[in-house]
Amino acid sequence: WKLENGTIYNYDEEGKITYEMSFVNMDIIVKEDLQKFFKNQRTPQEMSSKELRQQIDILQQAGANTEKFEVDLHIKYSIPFSGLIFVLLGVPLGLRVKRGSKATGVIISIVLVLLYYVLLSTTRSMGRGGMLIPFLAAWAPNMVFGILGVFIMLGSEKK
Repeated sequence: WKLENGTIYNYDEEGKITYEMSFVNMDIIVKEDLQKFFKNQRTPQEMSSKELRQQIDILQQAGANTEKFEVDLHIKYSIPFSGLIFVLLGVPLGLRVKRGSKATGVIISIVLVLLYYVLLSTTRSMGRGGMLIPFLAAWAPNMVFGILGVFIMLGSEKK
């Protein structure tokens, strides 16, 4: 492998830098074991919450950006709550849809799930890019759809 314009760091057990060397060009021979190591790295989505927290701690100690991992950690907690949000949306919508139009209810459900997914993907990207704080990036879709569900429920109670 050929590396360009890089820096080599050594860390002690506490995560403090003990050695730093910059280089313009460096050729390295990568052993097969190292290639397997990088190949087997898991993405934040594949990690458990505990593993993500550990990764965030390690990166924070090294002074690295942790937003990507923090967004995914919050998403691990926000996604399960989306089921409750969809119940909040589904009950009043189910009561509004006339009995003869089952297809309408299915279409509305599919559209809502797709809109939720698009909003989640957008806020996730914004959080990873630093445009939203990680908490808001993960929980904004639930907040938006929760507020929408409350309005729909209040509107159906008046009728």
